[in-house]
Amino acid sequence: MADKEKLSWNLALLVPNGPVIAASDTLDLSGYEKHRVILADAESGTASIGDAAGVAFVALVPQTPHEDLTYKVGAGDIKLDRAQIFAGAGAVGLIAAAFPDFKFANDTGAEAVIDVFVARA
Repeated sequence: MADKEKLSWNLALLVPNGPVIAASDTLDLSGYEKHRVILADAESGTASIGDAAGVAFVALVPQTPHEDLTYKVGAGDIKLDRAQIFAGAGAVGLIAAAFPDFKFANDTGAEAVIDVFVARA
């Protein structure tokens, strides 16, 4: 029997002369998918990822973060002004209204590249 795939992630927060916070975890996966969405300026696009059932981890990583790069969750637009990581059912639940299709809009004045990683437990 083949070993189950695993996702390992690490987080390190460091404030010079301040706190250091670290976290890491390993998730057993039933599967994962990675999408790259490339949008010209003033263009919209979609990463079709299916329903939220079993999703344990989502990473939305823009190559060049920007406040005018957004994705839709329900009726609201969320700025993709930094990489966004959602680990665990509680965090993934915050963006569950975006499933089954992550819809992105680019109004940055330049091409935008977004990597979307979704892991299912």
